[in-house]
Amino acid sequence: MSLNLDNSTLLLVAGTLYLLLPPSIWLILRMPRELAPRLWCIGGMVGGVGLLLMGARGQIHDLLSYVLGHPLLAMGAWLAAQSLRLDTGRAWPWWLIGLGTLAFSGVLAILLPMDSRIVLGVVVRVVNLVVVTLLVWSAWQVARAERSRNALTLAGAYAVQAAGILANLAASVLGSADIAVHDSSPVGVAVSLTTLAVALVASMAYLGLALDRAERSHLSVARKVARSQQWQERRQALVHLDRERLLSMLTDSLGHAMTQPLTAASLRVETELRALQMAPLDVARLQNGLTHVVAELRRTGETVERIRHFLRPAPTQGAPVDMTAVLRQVDLLLRQEAINRQTELQFPPRMPPMWVLGDELQLSQAVLQLVRNAMEAVHAGPQRRVTVTLLSTPEQVRLSVSDSGPGLPNEVLKREFAQAAQHTHSLQGIGLFVVESIARQHHGSLLLDNFGSYGAVVTLVLPCHHPLDAPDEPATHLS
Repeated sequence: MSLNLDNSTLLLVAGTLYLLLPPSIWLILRMPRELAPRLWCIGGMVGGVGLLLMGARGQIHDLLSYVLGHPLLAMGAWLAAQSLRLDTGRAWPWWLIGLGTLAFSGVLAILLPMDSRIVLGVVVRVVNLVVVTLLVWSAWQVARAERSRNALTLAGAYAVQAAGILANLAASVLGSADIAVHDSSPVGVAVSLTTLAVALVASMAYLGLALDRAERSHLSVARKVARSQQWQERRQALVHLDRERLLSMLTDSLGHAMTQPLTAASLRVETELRALQMAPLDVARLQNGLTHVVAELRRTGETVERIRHFLRPAPTQGAPVDMTAVLRQVDLLLRQEAINRQTELQFPPRMPPMWVLGDELQLSQAVLQLVRNAMEAVHAGPQRRVTVTLLSTPEQVRLSVSDSGPGLPNEVLKREFAQAAQHTHSLQGIGLFVVESIARQHHGSLLLDNFGSYGAVVTLVLPCHHPLDAPDEPATHLS
């Protein structure tokens, strides 16, 4: 039994495939919202409608088959090429596609009544060859840009279709192929079979291309997440190391702060022991002495607890933090060192709470680093003065540390912290880098400025937080 195939049947089958495959691809890709895959699917369906109209030639009016069917097929190929060019960032103007389709349809409407089917066939095949060649070139550019075998397969499939169209064009030029023929001529059947095969191969190749892109996109997102997590771990390690370095520099001052109450407690105990040996037991006096001993030991315990709290690494937590309490903690940690350095350290007096959202430990470290940087800057100068001010507005909390030192070097002002750390013995380099990273993590910023010959001012700006259980406070400037 022989199978009789003609152009009409093959075109109808190809048109049906072009109508069914694009929606299937769109569903397999989970209905992407990007324009390029949507345009590819729309182009395939538009071309499928054109093939169905071409396959129904003889059963419908020639205006539908020629003037509408052929331009729709060309427009579908053009839209498919445009979707590929969108991926390379070289899309054609949209008006060009619309104008070209209308012009093609107008030419066919003019040629159809002239009953010159060979000229009509030449025009149709020249236009089809041009748009398919554009599709091959666009797929080739994607293949080169992305090094994609699927895009290369896509270009190869449409190149085969272009070769078939070229064979039909040659037959039309030689006058041996009438575009209106419906019988199973070898050239016509070969071109129609090619169109059918291209529909399958091109759809599978584009699906593979889209899946490759999705996989690369997922891998890129995974790499970004991994790099972000790695940066967070390194930043946490750097913050912890900076805390340890600061603590080692505060050892003398904190040691004095701990030795003083311990010495006082020891002297008090020795005094009470001598009193017990020389006189009868005086319960009231002994109770008073032990009370003083307990108070001194409690002072030592509080100092140790502040050190442990400062040194303990912890992840950033989004909890309300009172910046006035942070200043009091930093004041307690640095008070003795300021005395040892003979530096005038001015903190604001007690004030209403000023809330921010973040991690109290890291914010304490940031403020401690800024104040200690300023103390280091004025250490060699004739005037040793460091002033801490606080400004609260409904939107921001601004903590400024100003000093009477020589000012910040240019490397620091330009945010070249690492270079500054190599040329100075102060903590301005890496220390300010840590402070700035803490500020950014809390959605804030670090402002650096000089007062000319009067020193420097560094301002930590943080978004203001308004806890539900905290009363609203007017904007206040404290220093």
